[in-house]
Amino acid sequence: MVKVSILLVDDELGLRLTLGEILRLSGFDVTTAGTVAEALAAIHQRPFNVLLTDLKMPEDGFSVILTMGELQPQARIIVISGYPDALEAIPDRIRQLVYRSFAKPTDIPELIRGIKESQPDT
Repeated sequence: MVKVSILLVDDELGLRLTLGEILRLSGFDVTTAGTVAEALAAIHQRPFNVLLTDLKMPEDGFSVILTMGELQPQARIIVISGYPDALEAIPDRIRQLVYRSFAKPTDIPELIRGIKESQPDT
């Protein structure tokens, strides 16, 4: 069975390290990015099953969602945000690309279930 590949994008180093390791221990193949530039480079380099991204970053986090939607439309986009109403405030063209969202702090078992449920083969 092929591992679900996740691109985890968040400007918070602690979250990337901790959540990235939890996801790896849960059987996922995880690549992390701390900036929009790193995320865009990763999207151009290889395919992912899931984009797990924060919305509020110092740079334009929406461009990560738009680029993933354009270049890898098969990938499920899951947003994790410290701002529960963040999805309602974003443009429709971005919101319709988002498969699911979770508020920070995130319930980890629920997030893992959400990632697994997003994959047609799991």
